[in-house]
Amino acid sequence: MAFRFQRRIKIAPGLRLNISKSGVSVSAGPRGASLTAGTRGLFANAGLPGTGVSSRQRLLTGSDSHQRNIRATPIQAITVRFTADEDGNCSLIRADGSPLSDAEMKVVRKLHGDTMRQALEDLCNSRNELLAELAILHLSTPGPTTAPQYEKQPFPSAQPHLSTVQKMLALIWPPFNRRQEQLQQQWKQGKQTWEAAEKHRHETETRLVFTSTTAIEETLSRYLSEIDWPKPPDISFDLGTNISTIALDLQLPNEDEMPDKEWSLPTRQYRLTPKALSATKRRQLYRDYVHAIAFRVVGEVFARLPTIEYVSISGYRERTNPATGRLEDEYILSALIARKRWSEIELGKLRSIEPTESMQLFELRRSMTGTGVFKPVEPFTAWELEAFQSSQSNAV
Repeated sequence: MAFRFQRRIKIAPGLRLNISKSGVSVSAGPRGASLTAGTRGLFANAGLPGTGVSSRQRLLTGSDSHQRNIRATPIQAITVRFTADEDGNCSLIRADGSPLSDAEMKVVRKLHGDTMRQALEDLCNSRNELLAELAILHLSTPGPTTAPQYEKQPFPSAQPHLSTVQKMLALIWPPFNRRQEQLQQQWKQGKQTWEAAEKHRHETETRLVFTSTTAIEETLSRYLSEIDWPKPPDISFDLGTNISTIALDLQLPNEDEMPDKEWSLPTRQYRLTPKALSATKRRQLYRDYVHAIAFRVVGEVFARLPTIEYVSISGYRERTNPATGRLEDEYILSALIARKRWSEIELGKLRSIEPTESMQLFELRRSMTGTGVFKPVEPFTAWELEAFQSSQSNAV
């Protein structure tokens, strides 16, 4: 007959020392839920006191623990960072900033050449990101509508869930359990606040936007602020008294804020190669971008504000007056646009549309050369917007 010996010694409330022929282990937790750590590994114990029903699950074996400790021990491991200077010269350095030796560089390139090439490609794309974004801003322009489509935004944070081990820990360690309860409460409060804001947005964008100037301003401000502008403009606007007209002023970025280089990755080298953009190319980029800004803003107005029928949009930039040395606003384009005329643009074919050309479909004030050299113009006034509305209404 096999003899089983086991003795339990209570060390502290909820903590016990178990002594048996197989060795010594420690158990922590109340009756019905505990963790036991010993030479055979880590076990989770669960049961219903007084019923005889219980379960025992191995969470980690002793051999697993030993192997993990072995694998966690680095063998001649070093941490390196990949850097590139303004000229595209790339290098690998240690975490402390010291450079790798030639022998170390050779080993890293041999073992991780593909990883380094991918890092270089990502860096190249990152440096060309502004160039790419300038060309695609107008591609996200929404189509006009008189019945705004509200899209509910789900709460961005997932509800916290505990793993099996965390649940066991919450049962045996009150501070951990209290912290988890706090996190759950914070999540519920955050979700309630979010849902209240969504309810307000739904009311604003689907009902109040037809009658309330506050709702109109709030709706347009929200959607314009959510645009990922490559070079953000400063946008201000004024509504007409009958909420069928709106005048927008755009403070545009300056030409010198456009990219001055385009980067490429040579096939056999671990470096980036810059190519300076000509002055003409930079002016063309600027020309395309300022028109894309105006195009996108007009699109947002006619998509989000169903009562607006006529738009005045003017763009200016800051220039230093050579006579006074003071910064002054210099308008470079201004347009009057009717919703009916805007609706004639095939916004489902945005990739074939050039905003610079599209603006010529409307009442436009612009003095510009083919390469994007702008001369100042006089913007349309609020009185001219009212006269435009009247003329268009009479024509109908």
